[in-house]
Amino acid sequence: MIKRYGWILLILLFAGAFKVLDLERREVSVKHGIQSKHKVGVTQIEFSLNLWSGGFSLEGKKNSGLGVVASVGPYSLVKKVNGLPKLAIIIDDFGYSDSIATRFAYLPYKLTFSVLPNLRFSSFSAEIAHRNGKQVLLHLPMQAYKHVLDSNVVSIGMGIDDIRRIVDRALVSVPYAVGVNNHMGSLATADPVLMRKVIRVLMERGLFFIDSYTTPDTVAYHIAMGMGLPSYYNSLFIDRYSGENKVEEYILRLLSIAKRRSTTIGIGHAKQETFNALTKLLPVISKQVEVVFASDIVYRNGVVMR
Repeated sequence: MIKRYGWILLILLFAGAFKVLDLERREVSVKHGIQSKHKVGVTQIEFSLNLWSGGFSLEGKKNSGLGVVASVGPYSLVKKVNGLPKLAIIIDDFGYSDSIATRFAYLPYKLTFSVLPNLRFSSFSAEIAHRNGKQVLLHLPMQAYKHVLDSNVVSIGMGIDDIRRIVDRALVSVPYAVGVNNHMGSLATADPVLMRKVIRVLMERGLFFIDSYTTPDTVAYHIAMGMGLPSYYNSLFIDRYSGENKVEEYILRLLSIAKRRSTTIGIGHAKQETFNALTKLLPVISKQVEVVFASDIVYRNGVVMR
């Protein structure tokens, strides 16, 4: 009896050894560099993908808080694997004033400038932001309720060629733009037909998208993610109400949101009271969360453009 079961045990041991060897052979080492048409400061990733029992584990060696899970077409699926909460602060409406752009540009933090196109100081704002290590977005005008339209506003009923023309003309006046967020757009971002066209145009140009969330009816973020475009959304306007004390209150609200989540984006505007409040509170914020560019949030949200 013992001899018979001994043979069975020996067979099981050999079978287990071959299974382990097979699993070891299925270990895949991958070295993957995340790249985009634009420089967004995401470091290279080196990791091992271990296929065990139909699943996998990710072993990151150098990932700056990102892990690549799989690649599909021009994108790579990613997930955040470590690090402090990340907060990106976008400042909208640059282009009207050179002096306010200069003041924001000299702040020693990773702020993201969103520049309105085709204004007197649009190019200046983008240039000074870039020279001072800030990130630049195109603040794309989009149709709002009760807003006078012109030919440079993305509007409901437009064909994709009209949208291409608007975006391309806007980009000429906003150099260094790596992404887009909507200016106004309460009507446009709620229209799925229009937003699919907009997202396709941005994909063609290698630009990510941030939904400014100017209406609770927006479908823009969900359509962008559904189409595979790197995207994220605004959680709070920090200067929705006027008065420096009120702006400070909302900046602290944004900090509270950021500490509850791993990634957060908030939006302010290029005006003096917002500058004053950020100058006062950014030293406080930066001790509790990591202040990052908008792209650092976008590319931790599921897809990375290669």
